[in-house]
Amino acid sequence: MRKPHMPRLPEDQPGGAEPGSAELGGAQAGRGHRRRNSGADTTVPMVRHRFGVGRADAADERATSEPEATGTSISPTDPSHWGGGIVLSRPELPDLSSRRAPADLDARKAERRAYRNRARIRRMSLVLGGVVLAVAAAWAVFFSPLTAVRAENLNVAGVASDATVSHEDVTNVLSTAVGTPLLRVNTGALAKQVEEHYPQLRDVRVSRAPLHGLTVTAALRTPIGCVEKGSSCVAVDASGTTFPVTKDVAGGLTHIKVTGSEANMTTLLDVLASLRADVRAEVESATILENSRIQLNLSKGRSVVWGDASNADLKAQVLRVLLTQTTGTVFDVSEPTAPFVK
Repeated sequence: MRKPHMPRLPEDQPGGAEPGSAELGGAQAGRGHRRRNSGADTTVPMVRHRFGVGRADAADERATSEPEATGTSISPTDPSHWGGGIVLSRPELPDLSSRRAPADLDARKAERRAYRNRARIRRMSLVLGGVVLAVAAAWAVFFSPLTAVRAENLNVAGVASDATVSHEDVTNVLSTAVGTPLLRVNTGALAKQVEEHYPQLRDVRVSRAPLHGLTVTAALRTPIGCVEKGSSCVAVDASGTTFPVTKDVAGGLTHIKVTGSEANMTTLLDVLASLRADVRAEVESATILENSRIQLNLSKGRSVVWGDASNADLKAQVLRVLLTQTTGTVFDVSEPTAPFVK
């Protein structure tokens, strides 16, 4: 195929420039460049063709050197037929030899599977490790001897060492918990056992003392009298709880004689509890008569007519004043606003 060429401009033709060449040159001044020759500037227009941009003289050379059509096709890709123009290179095709082979793809897939398997194993290891740690901690706390109760770590608080119940007596009850892990000890059951063994203790509480101890806190009951049972006398406190005391303590207590129902016992205890300790110490016995009237027998052959169980606190205050300010053998406070002494 014959390559087309650009026609000559008028100013390049022999015989000089044709009319209008100046306007043509001026219009093309922006696309050309000026050549300085013997002090005169001549504008050489640029010629654009299919494969590059050259000067006018290059276009002339190309035009004169083009062979006549002889039936032979000229390849536009042959640089020898381009003349002096700029050569445009073909874009390079990618090198297909760098593509991965099927074996490389299989290896990559195997690597990804191995990575996923390792991640799965790592997660499972973390979960199993956490479970093992939890089980080990539970075993150490609830079943191992690491936190077991030790006999030397049993303590008693709130009870005097010279009381009727010694510290050793209380710790002997707690000895059933020795060797048991601390968190498995039933402190409530232990407190009940202590109260059953020693009723003279009240408000018994058992608390844990890490890592191997137990502490028992209790208080001694205060007897306000003793209930006659046959030839013996059992101490009783304001709540009606009976408990054993020594003979010396029982000898100084008010002997309570109860006939009839259990309510009579409660009434007498309320009366004795309302008395001040110094007045109660002078009461030798308290009795409920058949008409539900209460009588207190004091030391030195004196007696108190108490009346019914009403206004117990006021009667106790009046009786204390009468005992300290008057003398007599019978003190009647059944009407606390109008007492009298015989």
